[in-house]
Amino acid sequence: MGRLITAAPALIYGAAALTIVAALAIGAVIRSLRDASQLVDDICNQPREENPQP
Repeated sequence: MGRLITAAPALIYGAAALTIVAALAIGAVIRSLRDASQLVDDICNQPREENPQP
């Protein structure tokens, strides 16, 4: 029981650190998907040429 009490703060801090890292990673993925979506919208909304040159 004593070892568990000694290890508890380390486990708590480790879990908190992993939670923060996971939140940052999820935020990065969401940001990347938004950027990709914006890029697709920009490409789809480009005006087309009337007589495209070969």
